[in-house]
Amino acid sequence: MSTTHDEGHELVLASRLAGELAPDAPEVQRLLSACPICRELLAELGEVSARLGESAAEREADLAAAARLAPEPSEPRLEARLAELARSAPARPRRWTSWLAAAALLLAGAFLWRALLPAPAAKPPIPLGGADAADWEMVGPSGVSTCERFSWRYHRPASSFLLLIYDADVEGSRPREIQCKESDWTPDAATLAGLPRHIRWEVEALGPGGTREDWLSTSPPSSASRSP
Repeated sequence: MSTTHDEGHELVLASRLAGELAPDAPEVQRLLSACPICRELLAELGEVSARLGESAAEREADLAAAARLAPEPSEPRLEARLAELARSAPARPRRWTSWLAAAALLLAGAFLWRALLPAPAAKPPIPLGGADAADWEMVGPSGVSTCERFSWRYHRPASSFLLLIYDADVEGSRPREIQCKESDWTPDAATLAGLPRHIRWEVEALGPGGTREDWLSTSPPSSASRSP
């Protein structure tokens, strides 16, 4: 479940407050554990809901008391009983109305507050080569190319390089790995013929050990389509 408060979260909250979901429902528990905004809103709206329920119960009790009056009394006696009930709780209708207004204001305020929250700052794009992208210059191949020579420049010290060539048409494909002492590689005719039609390639700069445990930096990726 997303940890960012969104419309999906509000639908779960609405189902919980409407009684469609129990307090211990898994989706409710996951929501409350993941989203602090939902925990705060549910606590506030739950209190209002409880108050509304109390007022409704009191109103129902008054109506039930009036309904329990024996059928024998005359109409004046029934009117007197109803007037007595009204005098005994003059503030209840007003309290019911005030809680309805409070609930409406709270709901409106909650959504207004969420709308006025500043939008999350957009994260700056991360260069595909990481923080070291400026240290690299991918010479070629790129675009439509014969791919007869792979060349790059790394502007920091490195003992060797690992050239990685991917099949750009197959997502998640394992790369062909070529160890290079220099910053270029020329495939022989058989190797060139076996390269994918569309390639994506990048280079890892390695330290003295010449293995990935001695990794220093990874270049930005480059791509090329091998011409016939």
